[in-house]
Amino acid sequence: MSAPPITYTWAPTRSAGLHRATAAEATLPELVTVLRPKAGGTIDLVFSTTPDASQLQTLGALVSAQELVSAKWERNAAIDRRTRSLIGAGFTHLGILFSSSQAAQRTIVGYHDARNAINWIQSPVTHMSRDDTQSITLDSAGDVDALYDDMIAPIAAHRSSGAQLKNQVAAATSLAGVAAVVDNR
Repeated sequence: MSAPPITYTWAPTRSAGLHRATAAEATLPELVTVLRPKAGGTIDLVFSTTPDASQLQTLGALVSAQELVSAKWERNAAIDRRTRSLIGAGFTHLGILFSSSQAAQRTIVGYHDARNAINWIQSPVTHMSRDDTQSITLDSAGDVDALYDDMIAPIAAHRSSGAQLKNQVAAATSLAGVAAVVDNR
């Protein structure tokens, strides 16, 4: 006799790895087949015997927990994308927009690390704006410090605000709680 399929919403997660069955999962009948994912993200599970009401409740709780994990992962990924976008928009120094790409950050950190070198005073550095239409000349350690500080402050603020949002996501105990975390930066 064939068991009726039990359909639930399949929510893939990034927390893949070895999985140990919990005591609740151990009470479920043997999983015979997992049918192909269908449109809408559902899959059919076919068990060796028909699950009873308690086992269906356990399965529902496991699916809900997995959906919450996936929703949290997706929300955190969206927050990370927004944070990268904000950082990538650049920063303003002396009224000029400068790039804050990883390459630009490395360059400015290099300036900052070398700002007290003796040859800095003899050979000032010109740093171009994000669109290469304007430039500034860094004549002193103070000029470098000001550029560095103007770059670091918004990056730190974007990362901090992203971390605060991710803390709210981590504290959410339901899908509605995850959905209530709005990134309006």
